[in-house]
Amino acid sequence: MLDVSAQSIFTGRATLTWDRQSGGGTPTHFVIGAIDATTGARHEDIAREEGGGAIGCVVVNAAQLTVGRKMHFFVTAIVETAHGATLRCSAPSEPSKSITIDAKDFSTVAHRRLLVGPSVHALCDADSFSEEPPAITETRLGDPASGWVIPDEITCVVLHNVFSQSECAAIVAAVPSSGDGFMSEVDVARAYRGRVCSRFKSDDPALSDLVQERVQEYLPHTVDGGTFLRINPGWRHVHYRGAADGGGHQEYHIDGREPFLPAQLEASPLDAAEGTPAAEVERFLQSRLTLMVYLNDGGGVNFDGGATTFLTKDEEGNLQPRVGGRYDPVAGDCLLFYQESIELLEDSGATLLLHQGSVVTRGEKRMMRTVVDYVFEDPTLDYGGALRCAWNETLSASG
Repeated sequence: MLDVSAQSIFTGRATLTWDRQSGGGTPTHFVIGAIDATTGARHEDIAREEGGGAIGCVVVNAAQLTVGRKMHFFVTAIVETAHGATLRCSAPSEPSKSITIDAKDFSTVAHRRLLVGPSVHALCDADSFSEEPPAITETRLGDPASGWVIPDEITCVVLHNVFSQSECAAIVAAVPSSGDGFMSEVDVARAYRGRVCSRFKSDDPALSDLVQERVQEYLPHTVDGGTFLRINPGWRHVHYRGAADGGGHQEYHIDGREPFLPAQLEASPLDAAEGTPAAEVERFLQSRLTLMVYLNDGGGVNFDGGATTFLTKDEEGNLQPRVGGRYDPVAGDCLLFYQESIELLEDSGATLLLHQGSVVTRGEKRMMRTVVDYVFEDPTLDYGGALRCAWNETLSASG
């Protein structure tokens, strides 16, 4: 049985309940779509959210819908069966619930989700950051002995000493706990599934420039046919508070690419300078890597628990930590890894980098994250990219 709750649609959320007994599997993620009642245009993927529980919630970004238009909403569950196949089950099959989109219909939480605060780099004291380049070292993740083989095409590394302890402390002290860009634990819980934390979102080109200057040599120039553009200036500063029961955490997921659909870029003046008419230049932007910086120490120093843990499934289908897949945060370290595509997961049921932010049982965990953007000439990208090629090689070798 599938049931769409209309109760929360007016707050910009849609809820789908999945009956595991009749469904025969557990949703890997949920998708919300809409049909424009006026034009008949169908928007299959307005937003997505990871599944895994009985209920999946997706927050609709108001900017993706047309104000003043009546929309019919529908929700789809993507379910992985015991045999590795995937099922798509939508509710309702003929969308019937309609509302007229209006800015005031979106709740305060949905609005806060879109707000961006000031640069944290600018809020730090002028002398907070060293001008001397740090001595960065690299540890590549994976454990071939246990079968967790991450091919060379797939970035998954810890970069040590990207920031010093004092730089981390300065960033933590500067992060606002109110105002534009801030979401409390209650706000986050209402807007996202499986997250217990507060969050501050900032537009911070200066911070991105600083990090890029320090880690540039570790950023692949090309990924999936796209060319490196930048470290995205949209930073999320995340605060997990510890508790013996129900402490800060983020449930298992794979990191999505941003934006979900490749965004067309305006022609660069450099194109015209090179003799190419601007109107003939089309390029598209989408992220391919997640970049996380840890701002204090785990392992019992500043907090207990809170490891970033990569997961796999045992023979009974239960999630288990991968051998070699547990990373206990160290202040100043950066975790840089490839963003697996949801379409590839649907197609093959395969994932190398499924992970979670494990529960913080004591103390407070602080970190910040953004994405690394690449530019593509073709918007109809090979959705599997580097990971698809790696899996095809693995399957061929094992077959």
